[in-house]
Amino acid sequence: MSTLRELADRAPDCLMAAWIDARTGDVAAVHPSDAGARYQDALATSIEIIRSPQRPGRTVMLSADLVYVLQRTASDSSRVLFLLSRRTANLGVVVALVRGLAEAA
Repeated sequence: MSTLRELADRAPDCLMAAWIDARTGDVAAVHPSDAGARYQDALATSIEIIRSPQRPGRTVMLSADLVYVLQRTASDSSRVLFLLSRRTANLGVVVALVRGLAEAA
C-alpha cells in the first residue's frame, strides 16, 4: 500500500494526501488522484508556506473546518508529506499519523 493511500485510509476525515517537493513546489503525487483539482487553493497555500525561508519541519494549520498538516521527511528535507482533513476531535491522531509516515518514508 502506498504511503498516501495508507494515510488517507487511516486519518480521520481525510480529504487529500500529497507528496510535495519543497524546492520546486511541485506536487509529486496526490491521493485521491482528483483531489488536487478540488483542493487547489489549500494545496497552493500549503506549498507557499513550506517553501518559505523559515522552512519549518512540521506545520499544522487550522481553519474553521479544515486541518492542514505538512511534515518533512527525515531522509530528505525537501520531500514533504501533506494532509488535508476535516477538522475533528482527532487532531492529535492526524498529526501523529503524518509524522510517523513521513519519518518512515
